[in-house]
Amino acid sequence: MNIDKHTPGPWFASDMVGETDSIWIGNKDGYIAQVTREDGLTPQDWIDAALMSVAPELLDALKELLSATVDAHLFLVGDLSAEAERARERAMAVIAKTEGKTMDEILEDDES
Repeated sequence: MNIDKHTPGPWFASDMVGETDSIWIGNKDGYIAQVTREDGLTPQDWIDAALMSVAPELLDALKELLSATVDAHLFLVGDLSAEAERARERAMAVIAKTEGKTMDEILEDDES
C-alpha cells in the first residue's frame, strides 16, 4: 500500500453538542475519525483523541528533527553511534508506516 498523503492538518478533536459517547477528529474540511464508547467517554479517551489530533504535526516534527540532526551529525562526525543509528531507523520506520511506504522507499526518498 502506498499512500499519497494523509489528510492535511491541522486536526482537532471535539465532541458534538448533545453527544457524550463520541469524540470526533477532523480538520477544517470535515471529520476523519471517531473515538466512541457506549458507556461514556473517559479522560483517557480525550487524551487518546488529543494524541491522534496532533499526528500530522508530530510526523512533520519527526521528519524535520531527523533530517536536521542526522544530517548535521553525519556532516560533522561522519557516522552515527549504534544508539543513534537505532533511533534513526526507528524514526524512519514510523515515517514509513504513516506514509504506507516500505523502508526501502523511505531510504530512496532520503537519498534524493
